[in-house]
Amino acid sequence: MVGEAALLPLIRALGVPVATTRTASLRQPVLQAPAPVVAKALGFHYVMTHRHNFETGGTWKTYAPRGPRTVISTRAST
Repeated sequence: MVGEAALLPLIRALGVPVATTRTASLRQPVLQAPAPVVAKALGFHYVMTHRHNFETGGTWKTYAPRGPRTVISTRAST
């Protein structure tokens, strides 16, 4: 497996702006899911994902996580 220490110099040598790319790659997930969920899934600190959510105009202010006993009905209402 190739690690970050081996890839980072190669990416920089190609001229890819690493910090900008990292920021841009975080913005899309925080628009699609709650910031704490994105933070836990990607290994970021929740404060950073909240900040990106705010800066991008995200609408995930609050959410209700489903517990193990929550049942979602798939039947169409009549």
